[in-house]
Amino acid sequence: MKSNQPESKELLVRNLAEFGLTKEEALTYIELTRSGPATSYHLHQLTGMGRSTLDKVLDVLLEKNLVSLNRTDNTKIYTAHPYKNLSNLVEVKEAEVEMMKESLNQIYDKFAGLSPESTKDNAQVIHYYGMEGLKQVVWNALRAKDEMRIFEVSRLSAFMQKKFAERYREECVARGIKHYDLTNESFMPGWTDVHKFVEQDETRYIDPAILEIKFEIYIYNDVVALTDYRNNELLCLEIHNSFLASLQKQLFDYIWKDAKKMVVTGPRGEMTVVKE
Repeated sequence: MKSNQPESKELLVRNLAEFGLTKEEALTYIELTRSGPATSYHLHQLTGMGRSTLDKVLDVLLEKNLVSLNRTDNTKIYTAHPYKNLSNLVEVKEAEVEMMKESLNQIYDKFAGLSPESTKDNAQVIHYYGMEGLKQVVWNALRAKDEMRIFEVSRLSAFMQKKFAERYREECVARGIKHYDLTNESFMPGWTDVHKFVEQDETRYIDPAILEIKFEIYIYNDVVALTDYRNNELLCLEIHNSFLASLQKQLFDYIWKDAKKMVVTGPRGEMTVVKE
């Protein structure tokens, strides 16, 4: 068991980072939870952090309501609050997101007024780089109205964290966005646990001898998004142009009508081409 403790601690630190805790804050909270009430000097011995750094970390944890402070004579005793208090951080984040949503339209209007050229009807090309850029392009696709057409290289979880991919699929279900996917893969193993997404997803197979899909292309609204996964430096382009989007939709639909239907064969979205 002891040999697994460092690995377990590292995993906890990564998990706590998702709640907005730095590595130092996470380590301090973990050690304080493990040891019970302690002085900053004791925590200094447990964590190996400098005293001044540790004092700042403890102040932050106090602000986040993850730690409490009691004074006994001239001694400060810190106590970790129950780990279920982490739900408070989620509630704070949710409130912040709601505030951001409320101000988003106002921000759009203000930026639109900065320049006579920045109107929503203008064509626009936006570049994104790396995994974070890919996540942004994928998440932007949730703006799709009702449906999205995709020239698909592979399922999202093949090149992205499963947690993010599943969250995206859940949002598609919640927003009623139907996917139409064209793929060169004649068989797909299980790829999701979001069963309702599988139900509203329709996939067809196109022989790569007819059309080889090397770029992932999302087509929705007035947007065409292209992503290149072939190297470690992910490159994503988002083109906002109603004429290009209309042309891409027509090309997709032309290929779609002759593509082979695929049927779901398993609970996790396993698929194979329908035999004629």
